[in-house]
Amino acid sequence: MRTERVIVACIAAGFVLLALLFSTGPIFEGPDEIEHYRYIRAVQQGGGLPDALSRPRSQFHQAPLYYLMLWPLAPLAQDGDFAAIDGRLNPYYPYLIGVPGNDNKNLYLHPAAERFPALASETARTVHGLRLISVLLGLGTLLVSAAIFRLLWPGPDQAFRRMIALAVVAFWPQFAYLSATLNNDNLLIFLGTATLYALLRLQRDGPGQGRAVALGIVTGAALLTKVSALFLIFPVAYVFLRDRRLWRALPVAGALAAAVAGWWYVRNVTLYGDPTAMQAMLRAWQGETIGQSTLNLDARLDRLEYSFRTLWATFGQGAVPVGPALYVLYDVLTALILGGVLLSVAHWLRERRRMALPRLLRRRITLLLWFGAAWVGALLYTSATMWSGTQGRYLLPAIAAWGALAGLGAGRWPPVRARAVMGYGMAVVLFAAALACVIGYFLPAYLPLPAQTEPGRVLRWPTGAPAELVGVTPGTVQARPGDTFTITLVWRASGPADADTQMYLHSVDSALVRRDSLPGTGNLLASDWRDGLTWAERYVISLAPDAAPGDFDLIAGVYDPATGTAFPARSPSDGDIRAARLVVEGR
Repeated sequence: MRTERVIVACIAAGFVLLALLFSTGPIFEGPDEIEHYRYIRAVQQGGGLPDALSRPRSQFHQAPLYYLMLWPLAPLAQDGDFAAIDGRLNPYYPYLIGVPGNDNKNLYLHPAAERFPALASETARTVHGLRLISVLLGLGTLLVSAAIFRLLWPGPDQAFRRMIALAVVAFWPQFAYLSATLNNDNLLIFLGTATLYALLRLQRDGPGQGRAVALGIVTGAALLTKVSALFLIFPVAYVFLRDRRLWRALPVAGALAAAVAGWWYVRNVTLYGDPTAMQAMLRAWQGETIGQSTLNLDARLDRLEYSFRTLWATFGQGAVPVGPALYVLYDVLTALILGGVLLSVAHWLRERRRMALPRLLRRRITLLLWFGAAWVGALLYTSATMWSGTQGRYLLPAIAAWGALAGLGAGRWPPVRARAVMGYGMAVVLFAAALACVIGYFLPAYLPLPAQTEPGRVLRWPTGAPAELVGVTPGTVQARPGDTFTITLVWRASGPADADTQMYLHSVDSALVRRDSLPGTGNLLASDWRDGLTWAERYVISLAPDAAPGDFDLIAGVYDPATGTAFPARSPSDGDIRAARLVVEGR
């Protein structure tokens, strides 16, 4: 047991490290993070809950527990520059949303003052501080998950399953990322996990005053965190309908849940005529409803792949994917888990006469299936109702159930002597993959590329603006219609410029290539330039499928919005304005 406690501590430390690394990313790039922060500000400054209809595309329709929980921290919050940040949207977001890199993945423009760790921005300091609460909620989810896995597999011979299940939860990249941003999903995931633990305890130990109280409080708190928690009715109903002994606990649990959350649903009926406030949300979020009907399952099925990718590892506002190799890893992991589960089910069915499953085990397995199915149902409902409802993160309140399935399925494969090795191996591989997600893809997506030490084509072309073009890679590009290619330009600044200064790469006498961006492909404001600063601009360019073949000169330069003047890069020797050459070949 001591060895297992050390392993759990190491896994928990690995999770905290991942979450803290994710939390160093720029503020307000998480899913609706600025709107969740706006809700926190509204509660702190207004002394009450905001009106769901008072602001377009806000999160004011959300249940209030997460925001009320942060209310005591109001004296610590300083954000005098919030209004300036709020209006600083990136006009070129998102460019090629499914392509990894740093090409305008940022929804907001971030000056150096916001950059971690030297936070010269009051709002940035406040947001990064509040993100630590999210990390603690994620750690709480992990520890409750560990308790669930001990309930499911209590024997020392099942330690490898507990390790696999806990490693899957701890090193799930999307979970670590959500645990590093401001959102009410963190609290819902924690409370959903706590609800599953309370139901498992009821199954094992039977009705009891303390267990009924615990179930009522955590389910009520979940209902006061997010409306999707209403889908908990299905696993809760299964537990109580399956075992009549537990009916004695139902009045206490139900009364407490109603006492904790009921007032908010009554308030919604009074204000909006709808207990969930979802109709008010759809009125505030114009264009969110899919089609004319309430449910549109065709739209849901068309976006299954996106839900799966965002469930594992797609960050930001959905604009920061990871490399194909990592998605293959998570595909293999999913297949390994599902294949092992199917093998286990087939084995039980084949051997059911000789190896009858204990009643408690059957009920636990069924509860896990009901619990997972409840959140699958929540995802299907939201994604068939709203365009933004297809995000895989909506499945994460059942993360403990998914971890348990991983322990059951992946633990099916190794022989007895290799079980511990597989457990350790999976933990190491999953941690390494999650670390690659944050260090290799997430954090670099919000940073300018460093200048190459030896650019492919060395130049020194002034522009008449406070930046000169010093390198291009490659000098010539060959592509076909419909292809995607990259060109990297290396720039050197001589001093700061207007914050709105933009860079461009255009084809001469043709609209074939038209790439405009703020410096650093959106990640370096010209107001932060200094003499001698160098950086690279890697443009990802997609040619139209009907692009005409031919040779095209590409010019690069700086655009000064204050004067309306474009400064192309020119060679001092011969006046040649070509930065690169594009050869479009015929099909």
